[in-house]
Amino acid sequence: MQLLGFRAFKAPYASIGEQYAKTVLAREYDLGHVTLRRIMTEKDDTFAVTVGGEDSPRYVLRIENICEDYAAVLLRAKALRLLEARSPLIPATRILPSVDDGLVVRCDTEAGTRWSTLTTFLPGRVLSTIEPPYRKALVRDIGSKLGQLQQALAGLGDFDDRYGRILWDVRLLPVIAEEARDALPNDAIRGLVDDVVADYATVADEIAACGQTICHGDFHPGNVTVDPADPTRLAGILDFGDMHAEPQICDLGTCLFYMIDPSDLDDPFAQCRIVLDGFLRARPDFDRACLPLLPRIIKARCALTVLIPALANRFAAHRAEHYLFSVSARIKELAMLQSLPDGRVLDGLGVAPL
Repeated sequence: MQLLGFRAFKAPYASIGEQYAKTVLAREYDLGHVTLRRIMTEKDDTFAVTVGGEDSPRYVLRIENICEDYAAVLLRAKALRLLEARSPLIPATRILPSVDDGLVVRCDTEAGTRWSTLTTFLPGRVLSTIEPPYRKALVRDIGSKLGQLQQALAGLGDFDDRYGRILWDVRLLPVIAEEARDALPNDAIRGLVDDVVADYATVADEIAACGQTICHGDFHPGNVTVDPADPTRLAGILDFGDMHAEPQICDLGTCLFYMIDPSDLDDPFAQCRIVLDGFLRARPDFDRACLPLLPRIIKARCALTVLIPALANRFAAHRAEHYLFSVSARIKELAMLQSLPDGRVLDGLGVAPL
């Protein structure tokens, strides 16, 4: 199976320069006299935009990877508009129209057509740059905001998202593992991943039966901000680039995985319980029958953090350095998680098995 997401890995990467970005801003958004700062991302060209002599950025210009199609970019733009209209209190970045009132702008480059959007720059500090543990109120607000976000995005549930576009979708684990297996460092890691894949396969049909809707897809401390003056709640939700259609339980499992603290040998799931409590309070309608699937989903997401860097390293055209900074730690975490029976993980999450 050749996943759509593999195209972005394998396609030659041609970086967009600052001058081209400034031209787009002037022509499409009537923004001149700007200063740009490149933001390192997985597969696109993103710039923080400071206007005039201001002290901090006001906007973010994102020029998508050449393999990203217009429909997917428009989905994200419409989602941001929907959030602003339906849930204005959710502190998500806002989409800004061009001078022609379009949400997505066409960018013709020598390598081909790319698509761009302009959003607001959210102030605050990215949570992943703050050393945990975090305040309980903040951790609970992470779960609460994810629940609110899922409810708001459900309004886009009829969008025909193309399966396989986003490689971080845990449902793709078996295919990605097959593609990346030979690129893993040794037999021990290959065996570990094989075990996770085999376990995931036993619940794949149950996960599919949970139904799907449009989700953020990458809700974690690296994609949210905190106001240092009020560290008890989220100040902003960033990076909707992995938004796609998937079961909401997978979206929740992704968030919970990144809240695990492997250094806490006595209770690595302490923060996860608080996140889950905040989530379920915000989502009284959530199907709790899906919660026992969380251990396999969490382990699958962890396995992807090992496999996708291996793919990035294999395809030299891609910016592998974006992925490689924590692989060894993720391998250790995967081994720890896989050593725990599902019941132990559910107990750590505060979920009663069915």
